[in-house]
Parts: sequence; structure tokens; C-alpha cells
Amino acid sequence: MNTVIGNKVVKVRSHVQRTSYKASEKLAIIQEAKKIGILAASRRFNINQSMISRWKNNEKNILKLNQVTEVLVLEEFNFTQLPKKSLLDS
Repeated sequence: MNTVIGNKVVKVRSHVQRTSYKASEKLAIIQEAKKIGILAASRRFNINQSMISRWKNNEKNILKLNQVTEVLVLEEFNFTQLPKKSLLDS
């Protein structure tokens, strides 16, 4: 789509949908990038090279985030497995 601003024609990008990735997905992509290289991984997963490079540089933080996420999921799972007590039972 082109737009005219003053006497110049400027290309306007259409809205690009942003994608979010879980920590576990980032770690899997990082491992693959270590095996086949960042360029090949970016092509395989259709992710910009700079994004994979940033993830690779922040791998320690992503690992910590993944561990915290796993603990929270386990705690939520265990919490939902507890029998529900009625307020009237007390």
C-alpha cells in the first residue's frame, strides 16, 4: 500500500502479527541453532536471525524462566488436584 506524503510516495507496511514463544520453545530453537547454525535455524523456523541471536545471548535467563514456569505449572496442577472443600463444611 502506498501513501502520498507531500510530494513523495511512501510505502506503508501492513500490520504484521507478532508471535510470542514459550521459554521451552526458545530453548529448543537455540539448541537447533547450535547444531545447524543461526541462519539455517532462522530459515527453518521462519524467525529473524537477530531474534535467535538475542535468545542465544540470553540463554541463561531463558533457562531460569523455563524452570520457574515449570514449577508454577506443577504447583497449579497439584493445587487443582486437591479436593474442594465447601465453606459450609467448616
